[in-house]
Amino acid sequence: MSTLDVSNNNIGNKGAQMLVLALNSNESLKSLSMAGNNLGDTFAKTMASVLRQKEETARGLRHLNLSNNRIGIRGGDALADFLETNETITSLNLSWNSLRGKGAVSVINAVINQQKLDLCATTLRYLELSWNGIDDSLAESIGELIKTARVLELLDLSHNRLGPSSSSSMADNIVLNETIKCLKLGFNPLGREGTKKLLKSLKYNKGLRTLSIENTIPDGKGDDSQVLELYELSQQAINQRGIHAQISIEYPPNDRLTSTGICLLRLSS
Repeated sequence: MSTLDVSNNNIGNKGAQMLVLALNSNESLKSLSMAGNNLGDTFAKTMASVLRQKEETARGLRHLNLSNNRIGIRGGDALADFLETNETITSLNLSWNSLRGKGAVSVINAVINQQKLDLCATTLRYLELSWNGIDDSLAESIGELIKTARVLELLDLSHNRLGPSSSSSMADNIVLNETIKCLKLGFNPLGREGTKKLLKSLKYNKGLRTLSIENTIPDGKGDDSQVLELYELSQQAINQRGIHAQISIEYPPNDRLTSTGICLLRLSS
């Protein structure tokens, strides 16, 4: 058995812990999804302990989905302890949880430290942290993550509370990163100036292929002039880079211009 999906099954904390403990001797499992089971911090601590202590389990598992499980600060701290030395999990989904500031910063700092390890031949490539109530208190840590990421290819921070400070930190550091291919920031209150700074920084970045900044200006949509300004900056960024890129500005699309290109821009080299 290489894949196990028990998502949205209301298996309960006790059942989930028994299941994880039973996987100790399983070396063939590559993908495990336990999303939508409201398992909480106690389960997250058990999962982290098993993955950290049982080398045979950690060696096989590559994809872990723990989204929508009410994981908070304590669970985030426990998972962070495991992540910092993890060399095998390449995809981690912690979206729709309650990490907030303290739990999220533990996870992010752990990933930063892990990304710095030269010994990691296989390490985290996809990290999803959407819908976690993350705000500008993590601006510096998020910027550091983007700057130091050596293997990370996808970072999803959409649907959080990131504002201008986070946008500025990301803009300053995205120019130093060549590995992140997809950055999802939609539905965060980045603000007009924060979003503009991020777009302007793209001309110095050669790795990013997909940037999602849907509804990041003040009222979630903005007036025609604001959206048009973002559209023009996006077009300039793509043209200056001269490589395939995709920037999503608005969702759902609105007929603000005669061209539907205002919502999605593409350019192939």
